[in-house]
Amino acid sequence: MLTATPYPHSRQFPWKKFVRGDATGALITGSNTIAIEQVHYVQPGEKAAPLPLIATLFVEYTDGSTEVFASGSSWKTALEISPGWQQEEF
Repeated sequence: MLTATPYPHSRQFPWKKFVRGDATGALITGSNTIAIEQVHYVQPGEKAAPLPLIATLFVEYTDGSTEVFASGSSWKTALEISPGWQQEEF
């Protein structure tokens, strides 16, 4: 079931704001999965719709080389959370 969050009292919406985080401690050697959960603000009675999302992961390897992984149309999305959605097998 989709859980919608009421509009903030300030009516200052958080979209168009980027969040920066350090994923170093979460990465493992080999394949990794990026799972992102968004907050959806809706008015009471308003129908939820898919939200836009852009994400970039910049990786610097121990040998000094770098790689960038960016979100795109190949990413899986859903309006409702399914069990195991954060897992690579999903």
